[in-house]
Amino acid sequence: MPVITPRQPNHTTVETELVGTPREVTPNGGSGGTGTATTTTTSERTSRFEGTSSTSNVRPAGGGGHVGAAGLVGRSAPTFTPTPKFTLADAVADASFASKDPATLPVPQAILDAVAKADTVLLIGHVGPDGDCVGTTLTMQRALEKLGKRCEVCIDDDLAGSLRNLDVDKRVRRARDLGGKRWDLALVMDVGVPDRIGGALGLLQQAGEVAVVDHHVVTPKREHFALRDGVPFHAWVEQDWPCAALQAMAIVGKQRAGMEAAHADWASVLLPSLAGFCTDTGFGRYEGLDKEKFRFFKHSLKDLAKLEVDDVKRALDYRLPVRVTDAINGTSTAGAPAVPQPMKATLEQLAASHHGVCSTVLQKGPQGGGLGVLTVSDAFVQSVLELGRLDDKALVEMDVTNVLKFGRVGDMKKQGAEITAFLIEKGGAVFASLRGPGDTALALATHLGGGGHGQAAGARIPGATLEEVQRKIEAWARANGLAA
Repeated sequence: MPVITPRQPNHTTVETELVGTPREVTPNGGSGGTGTATTTTTSERTSRFEGTSSTSNVRPAGGGGHVGAAGLVGRSAPTFTPTPKFTLADAVADASFASKDPATLPVPQAILDAVAKADTVLLIGHVGPDGDCVGTTLTMQRALEKLGKRCEVCIDDDLAGSLRNLDVDKRVRRARDLGGKRWDLALVMDVGVPDRIGGALGLLQQAGEVAVVDHHVVTPKREHFALRDGVPFHAWVEQDWPCAALQAMAIVGKQRAGMEAAHADWASVLLPSLAGFCTDTGFGRYEGLDKEKFRFFKHSLKDLAKLEVDDVKRALDYRLPVRVTDAINGTSTAGAPAVPQPMKATLEQLAASHHGVCSTVLQKGPQGGGLGVLTVSDAFVQSVLELGRLDDKALVEMDVTNVLKFGRVGDMKKQGAEITAFLIEKGGAVFASLRGPGDTALALATHLGGGGHGQAAGARIPGATLEEVQRKIEAWARANGLAA
């Protein structure tokens, strides 16, 4: 693999917190005239993992709740005990699993007030967009426009095919297309750090008020976003919620009267956020999910949108060109168009030099478990992308990487890997997508300078090679007894 010329490390370090302790919500307007409303943690803990910061802003699991609520909404129904395999489809089909209205979920008044008084709203999602990012911003755009507001959606990156399907009205714009405009409110959704919104960071200078709505383990602060003096800033973080889509459902639910008066088409408004809920939870299959939150999905899907889970799947359906899936999986589909010889030679050369897609599984021991690492070079992605665009000119990098991320990573799990690391080169950095039981993914992400959730996290490591990051991950896993 090529060695990227090292540069001064500039890791994105995120203040992290886990669910459990009570929160303090700064009253609307904050102190000192800054107009800041934030949700913050109140405790610390020492990491049990070697190679992780010894003390971080982390909340221990268990107990606690939200301001104005006795614990998490929905926990007052202890009679239902779902199995670990209980999915969103199971929740919808089970008549004994009662739905709950997201409008009953707590939303900071500062967020509701900011939305209510704004006439123009900019909705911002993160680069490397996923279903939750796109679904959350599009549901908010559709709902707020039904309430008479003028909205723009900015996701400063290309959308994968399934996500282009959600944006049926082509409302998602790049930051360069929105220069010179002004908005009463900018809502930064499904992301809480400035280096994850691309060129949209500059657009915040044109907003009269800014609010961050996120579910990742992060503590957004106004100084992170370099706002103009006097611009009110609010942050609403719910890291114990499975997706930002649920936060959007809660905000929209509070606008029920206005939406009904405007004769809102609930299926159209909620379908994007329903897709975001599904993709961020693996349709309810991911480990560690609070199944009680499925009740709110069920209400939005069945009681409001009058849809089925299969409708969401159809909305996300996108089929890659056969030649792309063959190149990724090393297969040969009968009847598929031939791969042009120069492209075929390039792919074969990458494979022979181990500079394409490489997977490594380190077993923990005879009882199973262990670490799986999948590395993908930028040269491989670009070669497959060039091939795929012969059949679909709209193909983007994420169409290629998503197949690798969700397909080949799944193969490593079948080989016994409990912890997985998906590493990909892009723009002089290595991006790591991490999954693992308990809080292992977050601990590993923190070690790499990133953040996220206990079981799903990530990091960006500038100036490093795939090999260097893989060695660092393997050393961390061995030091913590997670791989032999």
